[in-house]
Amino acid sequence: MKLEQGIAEGNSLPQAAKPLYFENMFELFQIINYVVTTVSPAFDNPNTDGLVGCPLNAFLDCLMFTPAGQDFFNTNKVNEHFKEILTVWCQFLDSPASTMYLNDKSPDGWYSKEAKPFINMDDFIVELPNDPAKYPSWNAFFTRKFKPGVRPVAAPEAWNNKIITSGCESKALHVSLKPVKLQDTFWLKAQPYSLQDIFALDAKLAGVDTKALAEKFVGGCVYQAFLSACSYHCWHSPVNGKIKHLYIVPGGIGTYYSELLVAGFDPEGPDLSQGYLSAVAVRTIFIIEADDPSIGDMAVVQIGMAEVSSCVALVKQGDKVKKGDLIGEFKFGGSTFLNIFRKGVIKEFCVKPGDRVLLNTQLAIAN
Repeated sequence: MKLEQGIAEGNSLPQAAKPLYFENMFELFQIINYVVTTVSPAFDNPNTDGLVGCPLNAFLDCLMFTPAGQDFFNTNKVNEHFKEILTVWCQFLDSPASTMYLNDKSPDGWYSKEAKPFINMDDFIVELPNDPAKYPSWNAFFTRKFKPGVRPVAAPEAWNNKIITSGCESKALHVSLKPVKLQDTFWLKAQPYSLQDIFALDAKLAGVDTKALAEKFVGGCVYQAFLSACSYHCWHSPVNGKIKHLYIVPGGIGTYYSELLVAGFDPEGPDLSQGYLSAVAVRTIFIIEADDPSIGDMAVVQIGMAEVSSCVALVKQGDKVKKGDLIGEFKFGGSTFLNIFRKGVIKEFCVKPGDRVLLNTQLAIAN
């Protein structure tokens, strides 16, 4: 059995930075049963946010970095079961019982002095100002909204449509005008983007011509950025325009737990495999028809890393959006996203890899 084989391989990894935590699949099932009835304290180590938002990922990290483990996690039936597990966990995280660490008790509380350098609660709207938890559930806290004016929109005027803004609070990962191909070897170490895999051409999603969508962006360029567990986890529109298409690549088609073996062992789970994840992970895809005809259609691909399986759209196909409008949210964990532009659209990017990019700030300029 692939799971048992992967556990054996994981327990023998010489380069592992941490243990596998379980000796057999029954111990793994016990861990999963525990995790889906709890939430993470603010920090196991106050000096890093690490995998604090993805506890299952932390336990499965070494298992993902094995040939048998990769085969196991890329199996459709396995991902269908993980979808059910994560749905149950999400129900718990939507409940009042999930507020156990929403307090200022040092150092475990998310409002403690230790957590403040990572999460400045002064910037956020508090839903329950008279309640110590401040929010009715963990997920409500995780998807908390900025106060008005905290992240002003760059160039919001209709006449300034060539300014494209950052749709997420994030760290820039891939910033390049290099032409993207319809099909590419996304599973190799360089992790080039492959449009037919990002848009899920083989998935046969009802009512979606994924082939036509993918072909639209051949020769264009891709921007990718990363949201850590302590980031703001809502998505906003980067342009003025209309939601032309909207669909989800779900579990059973996309995987929840997978990392690229040739990228090397990753102590932070799939962080080194984010280009690869754009083609295999659960994701929500928006096609936004920008008001500026020189931009035209652009794609926003929100990718759930590990247990961040809830990629929730808060708009629908046909809706008009303005630059900075809320369009969706991630629930729990760390995440990544892509902006994909047609050939010749981008004149220049205004950020470089490694930059911290604030929500609604200037990201790129269109021709």
